[in-house]
Amino acid sequence: MTASESSDIAQAAPTHTPALDARPALPVSTSGESLWDRAAERRDEIAASIETFFADRDISAWVRKSKPGEYPLFVAVDSWKPVSETEVAAIVDKSSLSITISVAPYQQAPILYEVMLRRHAKKLGAKYWELSAEELQELLAYLLEGGKKPRFFGNRVPLLKRVIPFVGRQPKNKLIKEARPRRVAAFAGAIAALARRKRRPVVQAIPKQSLRSPRREFGVDSWHVSVPCPSDQFENFRQRVYRAASASDPSIEASVEIHQNATPRGFEERERLVLSKGQATLHIHVYPFAKHAFVGWDSNLNWYKWAEGDLVSRTVRDKRRVQYETLKVDVHEPTQFDLIEADVLAETAHARIVDEIKVFLKEREVEAELDFTIIRGDRSKALQEGKVKESRSPATTVKRWIGQ
Repeated sequence: MTASESSDIAQAAPTHTPALDARPALPVSTSGESLWDRAAERRDEIAASIETFFADRDISAWVRKSKPGEYPLFVAVDSWKPVSETEVAAIVDKSSLSITISVAPYQQAPILYEVMLRRHAKKLGAKYWELSAEELQELLAYLLEGGKKPRFFGNRVPLLKRVIPFVGRQPKNKLIKEARPRRVAAFAGAIAALARRKRRPVVQAIPKQSLRSPRREFGVDSWHVSVPCPSDQFENFRQRVYRAASASDPSIEASVEIHQNATPRGFEERERLVLSKGQATLHIHVYPFAKHAFVGWDSNLNWYKWAEGDLVSRTVRDKRRVQYETLKVDVHEPTQFDLIEADVLAETAHARIVDEIKVFLKEREVEAELDFTIIRGDRSKALQEGKVKESRSPATTVKRWIGQ
C-alpha cells in the first residue's frame, strides 16, 4: 500500500464522536465555582474579618467556622470579656455572634446570611441576602460594647413607604428570570395552555454541585509515631511530611485545614493535612511534642453526598416543562470499592511518610526504634458504622457548635 493510499483511507475514516453520557449522576462544577464554593469563600472572608477585628483590639476571642465539607456553612464567635474579679469568682460580660450562610439556587441573590447575636438579655436575629463589610463591623462593635442596634436587624423598608398599602412591603429575593413561572392571564389562554401542558415533555434543572463533597466521617485505620525532632527543625520537618504525603496525583485533593477543639480548660487549634479521593479521606497530623514530633494519620469513610433536593419552581422553556430542583446533603452508604479506595489512599501516603521520616533521621544521624505498623480497624464495622442512629442529628450538632 502506497503512502497516498494510506492517506486516502485515513481521510475517509469517520471521525470518532464521544459517546453521550446519560448516566444518572448529578452535574459537577469542574471549575470550582459552584454556588457552594462561592458561599465557602464568603465564610472564609467573614471569619478573617472577625479575627482581624479582635486582633486589632488585642482581644482573644473564640472564632470558629465550619470545616470543609461541613454544612450548613457558618462563622461564630464567643466573647467572655472580663469585667472584674473577686476571691471566689471571675465576672465576665458574655456575648456571642453566629452567621449561618446558606445557598438558594435560582434566586437573584443566591447566598443568604442568617445572623444571631446575643448580648446581655438581648437576642437579635435576622436573615437577608446581603451582609456588607460595614454591617459586619457594626455587629462586632455591638457584640463588644453594645449601643445602637445594628442596621442588619432593622426594617429594610423606608419609613415613608411603610404607611402606603401594598407598597411598604419587605423586599423579596425573586427567582432569576429563567426560573420564574410563566403566568397566563386570560381564561381562554389558560385552557389552551393546559391542553398543551399535557403534551410537553418534562425535564429537570439541577444546580452544579461543588467538587468538595459534604462530610460525615467514620474511622477505618490509623497510625502514629513519635519522631526525634528538635523544635528549631519542626516546621521544616512538617512541610517535608506534607509534601511527601500529597505528592503528584491529580485525582487526590489535598488541603490544609485547621481543626478547632474546646477542651475543659481552654481551646485548641491544630493544623492537619487532608487528602480526599472519592468517599475516602485521610487526616495527616504533625504536631510538636517536647523534643519530638508527633506524626500520625487516620483514614475515614465519608457517609455524606450531594443529592437532589426540593422542587423550587416550574416553568416552560423551549416547549418543555422545566422543573428547577435544588441540592441537599444526603446519606451515602459506602461500598467495598470505597473501602478499597480508602485502603489504597492510606497505604500510599503511609509508605511515602515512612520513607521521608527515615531520610530525615538518616540526614541527622539519629537512630530511633520506630513502629511503622498500621493499626487496622474492623472492616465490617467500617461499612456499617454510619447506619447507627445518633442521639442527635448532624444539623442539631452544628447548631449547638455555633451556639444556637
